[in-house]
Amino acid sequence: MSKRLSSGLPWLAPLCLAGIWGCAHGAAPKPVPTSPATQALADEARAIESITTEEDYFEAKLLLQALPENVPQHRRLRGTILEYLLAPLAALDAERLRKDPSLLGNEDDFDRLAESFRDALQSFPPPSLWVPGGPSLAPRERELLRLSAKLLIAVHSPRGNELPVATALFVLRSIDGDNPEWPSRLKQLFAWLEDGARLARGLQGPRQMDSPTDVLDDVASSWPTPEVLDRLSQAAFARQDKVTGILKRPIGAGEGVRGLLSELLIDAESLSNMAVAAAALYVRCGQLARAADVAARFADKPGDDPNFRQLVQAAAAPRAKVADLLALARRFLPRSELLRGTSPDRVDPATALSVLQRGLAAHPGDSDLLLLASRVARLVSAPLLSLRYLDEAIAVLAAHAAGADTLGELAAERLELAFLRLKMRVDPERIALAEREAEGLRRQFADARHRFGADRFKLDDADIDFVLAGGMVDAGQIEKAAPLLLRARKSDDASVDVTRQLANLALKRGEPQKAIALLRHTIDLRERNAPPEDTLPYVEGQARLWFTLGNAHEVMANRADARKAWATAARAWERLMLEHLRRKNLTSSAEATFEVGRLYYLLGRRDEGLRKFDEAIAQDENRDQSYLDAIAFLVQRGESEAALDIFRRALAKPDRSVSEYVKVYASLWIIDLTRRSNNAPDVGAMAYLRAIAGRKVLLRPPRAAAWYTELARYAIGQLDYTTLLARADTVGKRAEAYFYEAMRRLGNGKRNEAHALWSKVMETKMMSFFEFEMALRYLRTGAPARPETADQNETI
Repeated sequence: MSKRLSSGLPWLAPLCLAGIWGCAHGAAPKPVPTSPATQALADEARAIESITTEEDYFEAKLLLQALPENVPQHRRLRGTILEYLLAPLAALDAERLRKDPSLLGNEDDFDRLAESFRDALQSFPPPSLWVPGGPSLAPRERELLRLSAKLLIAVHSPRGNELPVATALFVLRSIDGDNPEWPSRLKQLFAWLEDGARLARGLQGPRQMDSPTDVLDDVASSWPTPEVLDRLSQAAFARQDKVTGILKRPIGAGEGVRGLLSELLIDAESLSNMAVAAAALYVRCGQLARAADVAARFADKPGDDPNFRQLVQAAAAPRAKVADLLALARRFLPRSELLRGTSPDRVDPATALSVLQRGLAAHPGDSDLLLLASRVARLVSAPLLSLRYLDEAIAVLAAHAAGADTLGELAAERLELAFLRLKMRVDPERIALAEREAEGLRRQFADARHRFGADRFKLDDADIDFVLAGGMVDAGQIEKAAPLLLRARKSDDASVDVTRQLANLALKRGEPQKAIALLRHTIDLRERNAPPEDTLPYVEGQARLWFTLGNAHEVMANRADARKAWATAARAWERLMLEHLRRKNLTSSAEATFEVGRLYYLLGRRDEGLRKFDEAIAQDENRDQSYLDAIAFLVQRGESEAALDIFRRALAKPDRSVSEYVKVYASLWIIDLTRRSNNAPDVGAMAYLRAIAGRKVLLRPPRAAAWYTELARYAIGQLDYTTLLARADTVGKRAEAYFYEAMRRLGNGKRNEAHALWSKVMETKMMSFFEFEMALRYLRTGAPARPETADQNETI
């Protein structure tokens, strides 16, 4: 298992932002000539024949965002995406699933049914939902949507989960409008929601049931049809009338006053931007005339925003000017120098992007619209769309002989986006593709430096070398990675990440003295060039370097020097922990708290260290790296009780918080530890792996799922070692097969055979894997069945 959590694409999590599609006027897109940037994206889309894993899906989703609807590959790619997301749902039998929930595996998979359906709906640009007769669908798309919607209704209705049920009913209302069942079911659902909302008002404590408006808001985020938005706007008008009525009542005194004030306080937060909130949904769908009408309903009433009304009216004009469209888009953007946003309250980049795309439909090739659209697309994590708009803007400006400064600034911006795309392509299983991408990017860098000068660019070849080297280390190609890292280090002798990577490679190659020299040089150089006042990046960089230096001294058996280095690192991480807590940055404080706990433990303060691990998890319970790092650290030191406690907390979390990938590998480690410490594998870990191995339907699997399912079958005895090794078709998989068989043999008392297999793990050179690190440690110190006695007198 790689120490970098790459079972999904975590950096792409913001793509869950709903509705980032652009909006035209609700009509079918007109064919227009495609730009070279669009043609390149279309060529990429054409190469995608099928999607089988989440990683493939995310790449395809980025392409779909970037492709204009008028390009034939857009519809073809959408069909491929829907096939991946919905075909497994369409094939399920709801009755059989109700009788045998183990078909899916666990509760998280039922949630994944709804997530897949919502993601599929977001493949449709909102304007397509406003075409008379509904969206244009291929027969297969219509069938997938119909069957999947019916499945959701059948599965989630008995569970009382009204959000996916409502979404499914509205979809069926759109694509099967002649069927009277769906409006009838919607009427029943909303009547039930209304009754529940009325009952909830009389109860003490937080209301558990969603209101009709809550449900409509949720549906509008993925399927904003005219019916959904009109219901929402009617609810907004009713709320405004209610507030207006309250304000017109005589104040009086006593209980009545308190009741009126209570009602006002309930609506106070939404009241200030009620007009904007109600109209923005129509703006996002390209229905600017409808948005202007909605905003006008609030004129001179509570919730009115006169400035916003004027902006929408100007942008809704049949021949709206570019300046008017830019002004409306900026009303939804933050006040930054790059975006020049004007929003005093509602920041909504997805809606801003739809305004800009409407502007581009009316004013194709306008450089101001293209540039702002590129930056907003980047803000909503649509990097390929951002790159396409930027390329088109550069082409327009170059054709109009823009100045060198302007083109140079845009070239720097473009290279940053291209570098981001390289990071997307760095996949250990497709490293050759990343190498080609890196070579092309180097040529672009060289050309840009030649045209505009090197001083203009923050990135350089060293950044490319470092990113590519990281992928090569993950792929076990150490001989190719090391020269790239050395070359990257020459350009910046004080680089923390490069130095740590080189030092760790030296340690894992058995060259601790070389690692110590590298680390000391960088630490000393950074201290000589330290900023006048310590910054968070500086302190964190030093903390990481000192920790790695302590590890290097430990390998050399220089215990005193190791303690000094760890103590220095601990003091730095303590500072970072307190500062992140002060800033309420819980994810960063959780990481810092874990590092403090690890260092306390290494310095002999075992109980304090274990408490810090608990604190780290409590600060951010959705940071799965905390669970993974803590369990891996404790397992290697024989801490079965503490490791089991954290493991059980991880199993109790849903997969969206602690991924299945993490849970499977943590189960394997716990089984090995409990086998050697308690002479029997942990029952909970075995049960979890049985569920993974016995699952008959696998929804949206990460690329690693096929292999870790095999590991689960091996761990519970369904596969023998010979079969597992035969199925290990990569070096990384063989490293894991060797390691887990070594642990099995160690648990059976075959220490020499375990040592031989640990040595085979070393031969794979998969140095970024937890299994490599564990095998290396066990070869050096043995695999403890119990924790070592802590030195309670150790201090820092």
